Amino acid sequence: EEYYIFTGREVVPPDVTRVRIDESITVIPANAFEGLPNIEELKCHILVSKKLKNSYSIIALLSNHAGRGSC
Repeated sequence: EEYYIFTGREVVPPDVTRVRIDESITVIPANAFEGLPNIEELKCHILVSKKLKNSYSIIALLSNHAGRGSC
């Protein structure tokens, strides 16, 4: 299955299940994945800000949806 590449300039489609953060992104907006219950996997690169780890959307995604992630 393919990854949806999140560039931060778009609304993520509701049917996306796997997301990879584009290397141009260093901070993910707090609501970037809000309302997207189908996301099962999220992959981040090493330059993503540590503030991301406390983002409600990431915590909710990885805990509420039993998602896999590497952020």
